[in-house]
Amino acid sequence: MLSLVRYIHQNPIKAKIVTEIEKFKWSSYNEYIHGSKLTDTEFILSMIDKKSFKEYHQEKGKELYEVSDRIGKSEEYIRRRIMKLIGGREPYEIGLLPKPERNRIIRQLRENEGFSIRQIERATGISRGIIAKC
Repeated sequence: MLSLVRYIHQNPIKAKIVTEIEKFKWSSYNEYIHGSKLTDTEFILSMIDKKSFKEYHQEKGKELYEVSDRIGKSEEYIRRRIMKLIGGREPYEIGLLPKPERNRIIRQLRENEGFSIRQIERATGISRGIIAKC
């Protein structure tokens, strides 16, 4: 939960809108630090004190949060997971592999990663029929 709040508060910095969190006037960050007028800060501040909250927000968050389909995995997340699985190559390269290796990777994507046929199809360009048979 804390990493999600940090992620939201750091977005204006990542987007290069501001260089410091507290300078973004539409952020709730200042309400956590200086007192709340609009934001319900009680739950988060029950987990962490204001000093620690401020220090935590200075750390660089590496989280990737996306609002997406029921599985909650963005296309970019899926692409990165596939690339990691196949040694940094692009997902479309799975279709160029020998059939047994291609099928093993597709099964791994479905069973271990929990990706749907549609997600794999979109990321790799491999047809639904082939993916469904793996």
